[in-house]
Amino acid sequence: MHRSLAARVLGVGVVVATTGRGASAAPSEPDRIVAGQALAKANDYGGAIREFLAAEQSNPGTLVACLLGLAELRRGEAAQAEVWFATCRQRVTPTDPVPGWLPPLEQDLAQQLLAMVPITLRVDPDDAAAVFTIDGWDHEFRQRALHLTSGTYRVRVRTRAGLAERLIRVDAASSLRVVVTLQPRAPVVAGPSAPAPPEIPDVPPVHGPVWRSRLALGTGIGLLVLGGVLDVTGVRAARNHLAAAVSNEQYDARHGRYAAWRGATVGALAAGVATIAVGILLRGREHAPPTLAMALHPGGGVVSLGWAR
Repeated sequence: MHRSLAARVLGVGVVVATTGRGASAAPSEPDRIVAGQALAKANDYGGAIREFLAAEQSNPGTLVACLLGLAELRRGEAAQAEVWFATCRQRVTPTDPVPGWLPPLEQDLAQQLLAMVPITLRVDPDDAAAVFTIDGWDHEFRQRALHLTSGTYRVRVRTRAGLAERLIRVDAASSLRVVVTLQPRAPVVAGPSAPAPPEIPDVPPVHGPVWRSRLALGTGIGLLVLGGVLDVTGVRAARNHLAAAVSNEQYDARHGRYAAWRGATVGALAAGVATIAVGILLRGREHAPPTLAMALHPGGGVVSLGWAR
Protein backbone atom coordinates (compact mmCIF):
# COMPACT_ATOMS: atom_id res chain seq x y z
CA MET A 1 0.00 0.00 0.00
CA HIS A 2 1.17 3.52 -0.92
CA ARG A 3 4.29 2.20 -2.72
CA SER A 4 3.45 4.18 -5.85
CA LEU A 5 2.67 7.22 -3.69
CA ALA A 6 6.03 6.88 -1.92
CA ALA A 7 7.82 6.72 -5.25
CA ARG A 8 6.05 9.84 -6.47
CA VAL A 9 6.86 11.63 -3.23
CA LEU A 10 10.55 10.88 -3.64
CA GLY A 11 10.31 12.33 -7.12
CA VAL A 12 8.75 15.65 -6.14
CA GLY A 13 10.54 16.24 -2.83
CA VAL A 14 13.33 18.13 -4.60
CA VAL A 15 10.98 21.00 -5.45
CA VAL A 16 9.82 21.23 -1.85
CA ALA A 17 13.37 21.14 -0.53
CA THR A 18 14.81 23.77 -2.84
CA THR A 19 11.90 26.23 -2.77
CA GLY A 20 10.65 25.86 0.81
CA ARG A 21 14.04 25.81 2.62
CA GLY A 22 16.62 27.02 0.15
CA ALA A 23 16.90 30.51 1.53
CA SER A 24 17.82 29.48 5.09
CA ALA A 25 19.56 26.12 4.52
CA ALA A 26 23.29 25.57 4.68
CA PRO A 27 24.83 25.67 1.22
CA SER A 28 25.21 21.92 0.96
CA GLU A 29 21.76 20.93 2.23
CA PRO A 30 19.74 21.37 -1.00
CA ASP A 31 22.47 19.59 -2.97
CA ARG A 32 22.42 16.69 -0.50
CA ILE A 33 18.64 16.38 -0.73
CA VAL A 34 18.72 16.54 -4.54
CA ALA A 35 21.38 13.81 -4.59
CA GLY A 36 19.32 11.72 -2.17
CA GLN A 37 16.22 12.10 -4.32
CA ALA A 38 18.12 10.93 -7.39
CA LEU A 39 19.45 7.87 -5.56
CA ALA A 40 15.99 7.05 -4.20
CA LYS A 41 14.46 7.20 -7.69
CA ALA A 42 17.14 4.69 -8.75
CA ASN A 43 16.02 2.43 -5.83
CA ASP A 44 19.31 3.03 -3.99
CA TYR A 45 17.68 3.78 -0.67
CA GLY A 46 20.86 3.17 1.32
CA GLY A 47 22.67 5.85 -0.68
CA ALA A 48 19.67 8.17 -0.41
CA ILE A 49 19.65 7.79 3.36
CA ARG A 50 23.36 8.66 3.56
CA GLU A 51 22.72 11.89 1.64
CA PHE A 52 19.67 12.76 3.76
CA LEU A 53 21.65 12.10 6.95
CA ALA A 54 24.36 14.49 5.75
CA ALA A 55 21.67 17.13 5.18
CA GLU A 56 20.25 16.34 8.62
CA GLN A 57 23.63 16.92 10.27
CA SER A 58 24.13 20.26 8.55
CA ASN A 59 20.63 21.65 9.10
CA PRO A 60 18.03 19.48 10.90
CA GLY A 61 14.48 20.25 9.87
CA THR A 62 11.00 18.85 9.37
CA LEU A 63 11.39 17.96 5.69
CA VAL A 64 14.69 16.09 5.93
CA ALA A 65 13.36 13.99 8.86
CA CYS A 66 10.26 13.13 6.81
CA LEU A 67 12.40 12.19 3.80
CA LEU A 68 14.54 9.92 5.99
CA GLY A 69 11.40 8.22 7.29
CA LEU A 70 10.10 7.82 3.75
CA ALA A 71 13.34 6.26 2.51
CA GLU A 72 13.42 3.86 5.47
CA LEU A 73 9.79 2.89 4.80
CA ARG A 74 10.51 2.28 1.12
CA ARG A 75 13.38 -0.11 1.95
CA GLY A 76 11.24 -2.02 4.46
CA GLU A 77 12.63 -0.62 7.73
CA ALA A 78 9.36 0.22 9.47
CA ALA A 79 10.96 0.65 12.92
CA GLN A 80 13.39 3.34 11.70
CA ALA A 81 10.67 4.98 9.62
CA GLU A 82 8.55 5.25 12.78
CA VAL A 83 11.34 7.10 14.63
CA TRP A 84 11.96 9.53 11.76
CA PHE A 85 8.27 10.28 11.16
CA ALA A 86 7.89 11.00 14.90
CA THR A 87 10.95 13.28 14.75
CA CYS A 88 9.43 15.04 11.74
CA ARG A 89 6.24 15.70 13.72
CA GLN A 90 8.20 17.02 16.71
CA ARG A 91 9.99 19.60 14.56
CA VAL A 92 6.87 21.18 13.07
CA THR A 93 6.69 24.97 13.25
CA PRO A 94 4.38 27.46 11.49
CA THR A 95 7.15 28.14 8.97
CA ASP A 96 8.30 24.51 8.67
CA PRO A 97 5.17 22.30 8.41
CA VAL A 98 5.02 18.60 7.55
CA PRO A 99 4.76 17.74 3.84
CA GLY A 100 1.27 17.03 2.56
CA TRP A 101 2.25 13.49 1.53
CA LEU A 102 3.08 12.43 5.10
CA PRO A 103 -0.38 11.47 6.55
CA PRO A 104 -1.20 8.63 4.08
CA LEU A 105 2.27 7.18 4.56
CA GLU A 106 1.80 7.34 8.34
CA GLN A 107 -1.39 5.32 7.91
CA ASP A 108 0.48 2.73 5.85
CA LEU A 109 3.21 2.57 8.52
CA ALA A 110 0.63 2.19 11.31
CA GLN A 111 -0.73 -0.94 9.61
CA GLN A 112 2.77 -2.43 9.44
CA LEU A 113 3.45 -1.65 13.11
CA LEU A 114 0.42 -3.73 14.16
CA ALA A 115 2.47 -6.86 13.43
CA MET A 116 5.42 -5.64 15.55
CA VAL A 117 6.09 -5.45 19.30
CA PRO A 118 5.85 -2.08 21.11
CA ILE A 119 8.69 -1.46 23.57
CA THR A 120 10.03 1.48 25.54
CA LEU A 121 13.73 2.37 25.85
CA ARG A 122 14.89 4.57 28.72
CA VAL A 123 17.88 4.99 31.02
CA ASP A 124 18.02 4.71 34.78
CA PRO A 125 18.77 7.18 36.26
CA ASP A 126 16.85 9.39 33.86
CA ASP A 127 18.94 11.56 31.53
CA ALA A 128 17.20 13.79 29.00
CA ALA A 129 20.42 13.96 26.96
CA ALA A 130 20.64 10.17 26.54
CA VAL A 131 20.69 8.93 22.95
CA PHE A 132 20.24 5.34 21.79
CA THR A 133 21.34 3.38 18.76
CA ILE A 134 20.61 -0.19 17.69
CA ASP A 135 23.06 -2.35 15.76
CA GLY A 136 22.26 -2.05 12.06
CA TRP A 137 20.52 1.31 12.39
CA ASP A 138 21.80 4.41 10.61
CA HIS A 139 21.20 6.96 13.34
CA GLU A 140 20.82 7.74 17.06
CA PHE A 141 17.54 8.64 18.72
CA ARG A 142 16.24 9.89 22.06
CA GLN A 143 14.67 7.51 24.60
CA ARG A 144 11.19 6.73 23.41
CA ALA A 145 8.51 4.16 22.67
CA LEU A 146 8.94 2.33 19.37
CA HIS A 147 8.14 -0.96 17.63
CA LEU A 148 10.51 -3.84 16.81
CA THR A 149 10.10 -7.26 15.25
CA SER A 150 10.80 -10.36 17.34
CA GLY A 151 14.49 -11.07 17.85
CA THR A 152 17.61 -10.12 19.80
CA TYR A 153 19.04 -6.61 19.54
CA ARG A 154 22.22 -4.94 20.79
CA VAL A 155 21.25 -1.51 22.13
CA ARG A 156 23.82 1.16 22.96
CA VAL A 157 23.15 4.30 25.00
CA ARG A 158 25.33 7.41 25.28
CA THR A 159 24.73 9.73 28.24
CA ARG A 160 26.58 12.51 30.01
CA ALA A 161 27.73 9.91 32.55
CA GLY A 162 29.26 7.53 30.00
CA LEU A 163 28.40 4.67 27.66
CA ALA A 164 26.51 1.41 28.15
CA GLU A 165 25.16 -1.38 25.99
CA ARG A 166 22.72 -4.22 26.44
CA LEU A 167 21.37 -7.21 24.56
CA ILE A 168 17.57 -7.19 24.67
CA ARG A 169 15.15 -9.90 23.60
CA VAL A 170 11.89 -8.89 21.93
CA ASP A 171 9.21 -11.58 22.07
CA ALA A 172 6.15 -11.52 19.84
CA ALA A 173 4.12 -13.10 22.67
CA SER A 174 5.04 -10.37 25.18
CA SER A 175 2.60 -7.87 26.60
CA LEU A 176 1.85 -4.74 24.60
CA ARG A 177 4.67 -2.85 26.32
CA VAL A 178 8.09 -4.19 27.28
CA VAL A 179 10.13 -1.71 29.33
CA VAL A 180 13.88 -2.21 29.09
CA THR A 181 15.96 -0.25 31.60
CA LEU A 182 19.56 0.51 30.72
CA GLN A 183 21.97 1.46 33.50
CA PRO A 184 24.66 3.72 32.02
CA ARG A 185 28.24 2.78 32.82
CA ALA A 186 30.00 5.32 35.04
CA PRO A 187 33.32 6.76 33.82
CA VAL A 188 36.22 4.37 34.47
CA VAL A 189 38.35 5.34 37.48
CA ALA A 190 41.87 3.98 37.79
CA GLY A 191 42.48 1.72 40.80
CA PRO A 192 40.84 -1.30 42.39
CA SER A 193 38.02 0.69 44.01
CA ALA A 194 36.10 1.38 40.81
CA PRO A 195 32.72 -0.42 41.19
CA ALA A 196 31.32 -2.48 38.36
CA PRO A 197 27.99 -1.31 36.94
CA PRO A 198 25.06 -3.36 38.30
CA GLU A 199 23.25 -5.75 36.01
CA ILE A 200 19.61 -4.89 35.40
CA PRO A 201 17.49 -8.01 34.71
CA ASP A 202 15.28 -8.14 31.65
CA VAL A 203 11.60 -7.58 32.23
CA PRO A 204 9.93 -11.00 31.85
CA PRO A 205 7.31 -11.24 29.12
CA VAL A 206 3.71 -11.14 30.25
CA HIS A 207 1.20 -12.96 28.09
CA GLY A 208 -2.04 -11.20 27.38
CA PRO A 209 -5.53 -12.74 27.57
CA VAL A 210 -6.38 -15.12 24.74
CA TRP A 211 -10.01 -15.93 25.48
CA ARG A 212 -11.36 -13.28 23.10
CA SER A 213 -9.59 -14.65 20.04
CA ARG A 214 -10.44 -18.23 20.97
CA LEU A 215 -14.10 -17.34 21.40
CA ALA A 216 -14.20 -15.57 18.03
CA LEU A 217 -12.36 -18.38 16.23
CA GLY A 218 -14.52 -21.06 17.87
CA THR A 219 -17.70 -19.21 16.97
CA GLY A 220 -16.53 -18.70 13.39
CA ILE A 221 -15.65 -22.37 12.96
CA GLY A 222 -19.01 -23.31 14.44
CA LEU A 223 -20.79 -21.11 11.90
CA LEU A 224 -18.82 -22.70 9.06
CA VAL A 225 -19.80 -26.15 10.33
CA LEU A 226 -23.42 -25.01 10.56
CA GLY A 227 -23.25 -23.77 6.97
CA GLY A 228 -21.92 -27.15 5.86
CA VAL A 229 -24.67 -28.97 7.71
CA LEU A 230 -27.33 -26.73 6.16
CA ASP A 231 -25.85 -27.36 2.73
CA VAL A 232 -25.92 -31.14 3.16
CA THR A 233 -29.26 -31.45 4.92
CA GLY A 234 -31.26 -28.69 3.26
CA VAL A 235 -29.79 -27.07 0.17
CA ARG A 236 -28.95 -30.26 -1.69
CA ALA A 237 -32.30 -31.90 -0.98
CA ALA A 238 -34.18 -28.72 -1.98
CA ARG A 239 -32.07 -28.43 -5.13
CA ASN A 240 -32.78 -32.03 -6.13
CA HIS A 241 -36.47 -31.52 -5.36
CA LEU A 242 -36.44 -28.39 -7.54
CA ALA A 243 -34.70 -30.20 -10.40
CA ALA A 244 -37.40 -32.88 -10.34
CA ALA A 245 -40.18 -30.38 -11.05
CA VAL A 246 -42.19 -31.30 -14.16
CA SER A 247 -44.07 -28.01 -14.65
CA ASN A 248 -43.53 -24.29 -14.21
CA GLU A 249 -46.09 -24.16 -11.40
CA GLN A 250 -44.35 -26.97 -9.55
CA TYR A 251 -40.96 -25.33 -10.12
CA ASP A 252 -42.18 -21.98 -8.75
CA ALA A 253 -43.74 -23.66 -5.73
CA ARG A 254 -40.48 -25.46 -4.87
CA HIS A 255 -38.11 -22.58 -5.66
CA GLY A 256 -39.00 -20.60 -2.53
CA ARG A 257 -37.98 -23.47 -0.22
CA TYR A 258 -34.69 -23.87 -2.12
CA ALA A 259 -33.95 -20.11 -1.93
CA ALA A 260 -34.61 -20.08 1.82
CA TRP A 261 -32.18 -22.97 2.47
CA ARG A 262 -29.55 -21.42 0.23
CA GLY A 263 -29.86 -18.00 1.91
CA ALA A 264 -29.48 -19.50 5.38
CA THR A 265 -26.43 -21.50 4.26
CA VAL A 266 -24.69 -18.54 2.61
CA GLY A 267 -25.44 -16.37 5.63
CA ALA A 268 -23.92 -18.90 8.05
CA LEU A 269 -20.80 -19.30 5.91
CA ALA A 270 -20.32 -15.54 5.47
CA ALA A 271 -20.79 -14.92 9.20
CA GLY A 272 -18.31 -17.69 9.95
CA VAL A 273 -15.64 -16.21 7.69
CA ALA A 274 -16.16 -12.71 9.15
CA THR A 275 -15.99 -14.00 12.73
CA ILE A 276 -12.83 -15.98 11.99
CA ALA A 277 -11.27 -12.82 10.51
CA VAL A 278 -11.98 -10.99 13.79
CA GLY A 279 -10.46 -13.88 15.72
CA ILE A 280 -7.34 -13.80 13.55
CA LEU A 281 -6.93 -10.06 14.20
CA LEU A 282 -7.22 -10.60 17.94
CA ARG A 283 -4.89 -13.60 17.82
CA GLY A 284 -2.27 -11.57 15.95
CA ARG A 285 -2.21 -9.04 18.81
CA GLU A 286 -1.72 -11.82 21.38
CA HIS A 287 0.79 -14.09 19.63
CA ALA A 288 2.79 -14.37 16.43
CA PRO A 289 0.49 -13.75 13.44
CA PRO A 290 -1.40 -16.93 12.41
CA THR A 291 -1.59 -18.31 8.90
CA LEU A 292 -4.95 -18.74 7.20
CA ALA A 293 -5.58 -20.96 4.20
CA MET A 294 -8.93 -21.37 2.43
CA ALA A 295 -9.94 -23.64 -0.42
CA LEU A 296 -13.45 -23.29 -1.88
CA HIS A 297 -15.16 -25.52 -4.45
CA PRO A 298 -18.76 -26.00 -5.64
CA GLY A 299 -19.40 -28.71 -3.08
CA GLY A 300 -17.99 -26.94 0.00
CA GLY A 301 -14.69 -25.64 1.28
CA VAL A 302 -11.79 -26.07 3.70
CA VAL A 303 -10.42 -23.46 6.14
CA SER A 304 -7.12 -24.15 7.97
CA LEU A 305 -5.44 -22.04 10.67
CA GLY A 306 -1.92 -22.32 12.07
CA TRP A 307 0.05 -20.54 14.80
CA ALA A 308 3.71 -20.41 15.71
CA ARG A 309 4.60 -19.67 19.35
